[in-house]
Amino acid sequence: MEDKLVTLAILTYAKAQILKNVLENEGIETYIHNVNQIQPVVSSGVRVRIKESDLPHALKITESSAWLSEEVVGEKMPQIEKGSNKVLIPVDFSSYSLKACEFGFNFAKNIDAEVVLLHVYFTPIYATSLPYGDVFNYQLSDEENVRNILQKVHSDLNALSDKVKAKVTSGEFPDIKYTCVLREGIPEEEILRYSKENRPRIIIMGTRGKNQKDIDLIGSVTAEVIERSRVPVLAIPENTPFKQLAEAKRIAFITNFDQRDLIAFDSLIAALKPFHFSVSLIHLSDVKDTWNEIKLGGIKEYFQKQYPDLEIHYDVVMNDDFLNSLDNYIKTNPKYKSKYYNTGYPDDEYGVCTDVVAFALKDAGYDLMVLVNEDIKNNKELYDIDAVDKNIDFRRVKNLKVYFDNNAISLTTDINEIEEWQGGDIVVFKKHIGIISDKRNRKGICFVIHHANPYQIYYEEDILEHRDDIIGHYRIS
Repeated sequence: MEDKLVTLAILTYAKAQILKNVLENEGIETYIHNVNQIQPVVSSGVRVRIKESDLPHALKITESSAWLSEEVVGEKMPQIEKGSNKVLIPVDFSSYSLKACEFGFNFAKNIDAEVVLLHVYFTPIYATSLPYGDVFNYQLSDEENVRNILQKVHSDLNALSDKVKAKVTSGEFPDIKYTCVLREGIPEEEILRYSKENRPRIIIMGTRGKNQKDIDLIGSVTAEVIERSRVPVLAIPENTPFKQLAEAKRIAFITNFDQRDLIAFDSLIAALKPFHFSVSLIHLSDVKDTWNEIKLGGIKEYFQKQYPDLEIHYDVVMNDDFLNSLDNYIKTNPKYKSKYYNTGYPDDEYGVCTDVVAFALKDAGYDLMVLVNEDIKNNKELYDIDAVDKNIDFRRVKNLKVYFDNNAISLTTDINEIEEWQGGDIVVFKKHIGIISDKRNRKGICFVIHHANPYQIYYEEDILEHRDDIIGHYRIS
């Protein structure tokens, strides 16, 4: 884990290539992932990944370079006197697009705006205008293929429009003005271009539900629009339980005490002006620091003066990074050996699979030895234990399975429901246990951080697909 790959940016293919060249010219080893191997240029949400040890250097380069400026990209900001009174909803005819429509129509109703449904499609002809277009093997003479694409796009858009009309008629959607716009190109680029040209009040985008087996959980297009948009963006998960923002009673605002936070907060309040809610100002901290609480109190006072009618709560939340704690343990390079310790926790260079979980939790503020022992005392009938021994009971897989059943959030054991698997989750096998990594394979299946045997080369491995004995999946709340 010491030299693991981390994602520096999520970009289009062309921009990922530019950044890769910039970084490699500076001596930083760079990889690009999530590329469509058949049609690389079409790839969106390409991940630029570097070694974790190179991250500080890479950040300095990107922050000081103009490689991502409008001039480099070849786009210029149009001169617009004022924004339009429109809600932009990019759609791709999926179920989560329909959820975004539901939110967007209700939002537009509340601010007396109209809706623009934007769909971006791609044809072989467009590919020839792109840099790197020579990697395509399209036959430009294949006009029939282009016609088929256009017919399919128009058919899908008409079908979506019919669904919207039906929901308006039934009263599920408010009856407001809306238009449909088609553009050819790469989705995120055209969404951003439309936004710059027309400056909508807000962009509302859907994100896929748990059954979508894709590596990018928020959606690569949505991620880049959020990163680069100059207007507010709302990302609406498909399974969001409420239908409109008016149902939200409290909004969390994460602050780092930065001047930019004041600007972001003002934009938030302006965008959500018609709605009534309280705000929780939250600062994440690695250590307890009275000064942080003082600064948070100061920023709260500032906000209350600027927004006297707004109910504001504030809190400092400890950022107990479970994976960082795990990383610290793995860096000790423990050797596999089953031993008994009077200390409970191993105090030498050895350990077993359960120690990976125990030490990660311990460094994050959870003493598993104490917690399991207490749970056994309170629920002994659930544990198959003849003689209680606090020094060893918490290091047995079967006992941890019972403990997590009682005290953690139990989740799916279906590895194909990839959105339900997150870094820091605990996975229990019949005779083994590990922790879910934030690294995924090309299918989106998570790696597992574990300690299985004396001959194990890597602690972090792609093994979930090769196991048929998963009996538990948990998350510490």
